[in-house]
Amino acid sequence: LWEIALGLVLYQLGLSFRKTAEVLGLLGKEVSHVAVWYWNKKVGEAGIKLHQGPLPPVIVVDETWVKVGGKEAWIYVALDSRTLKVVFLEPFFVRDEANTNAFLEHLVEAYGEWPKEVITDGGPWYRAAFSFWQVEGKITWRVVRGGERSVLEGFFGEFLKRRIKDFDRYFPTKKGLDSLRRWLWTFAWLHNLIVDGCF
Repeated sequence: LWEIALGLVLYQLGLSFRKTAEVLGLLGKEVSHVAVWYWNKKVGEAGIKLHQGPLPPVIVVDETWVKVGGKEAWIYVALDSRTLKVVFLEPFFVRDEANTNAFLEHLVEAYGEWPKEVITDGGPWYRAAFSFWQVEGKITWRVVRGGERSVLEGFFGEFLKRRIKDFDRYFPTKKGLDSLRRWLWTFAWLHNLIVDGCF
């Protein structure tokens, strides 16, 4: 099992599937690059519910712009404001009210419950979507500049943005955002393990 964890970490740090397999071979575990690809794919597919247990009562939501296969994309992320763990994330090709709404609905689908409070910046795409859910009594929505929201800047940081650039070069988007979504879920799973002190 150690080889799977190390393979996931090495790939997330920037090694190719082939280079990751070579490093594992040097450590006495012969695996193919296809096996490393498969591990990453499976962890990414299992990443729908990144945070074990119930949905945290307060989540911080933000989005960041990336380029994927020459196209603009937006990654929406929800973090637990207390533990800094990734609760949910999802990429979209457009940042708008409809996708902001879809993000929140997919989060609720994954956890089977609504967050009690959502903190965002003042983007109009949040205002339109979250105002509706607030009026419906589903959530409390707060706009914060800096403060609690700044925890997301560390997650987005240079490392995530630098690694995402590989998708602009190597991951064609003709089939949508599935490859990026799986990679992001694996990245978030690893991030959560690090936050827990497992690495």
